[in-house]
Amino acid sequence: MEANRDLAITVRADVRDGMQAPDVTNAVWPKLAPVRAELPPGYRLEIGGAIEYSEKANQSIYKLFPILVMLSVLML
Repeated sequence: MEANRDLAITVRADVRDGMQAPDVTNAVWPKLAPVRAELPPGYRLEIGGAIEYSEKANQSIYKLFPILVMLSVLML
C-alpha cells in the first residue's frame, strides 16, 4: 500500500544482461497505452523504480538551475 492509502499492485521483472531497466521501461510504456486507455475510472498505471527516482532528482536540479545560471553569469 502507498502512503496515500491507495491499493497498489507492484509488477517487477528482470532485464536481460546488457540492458538497462529505464531503457526497457521506456520501450514498454508506449505499448501499454491501449491498456491504460481501457482502465476504468479510478485505476491507473504508474512508472516506478529507477525512472521515478531519476525524475525526482531531475526536478530538484531544475529548481536550482536558474540560480546556478545566474551565479555563473555573475562570475563571468
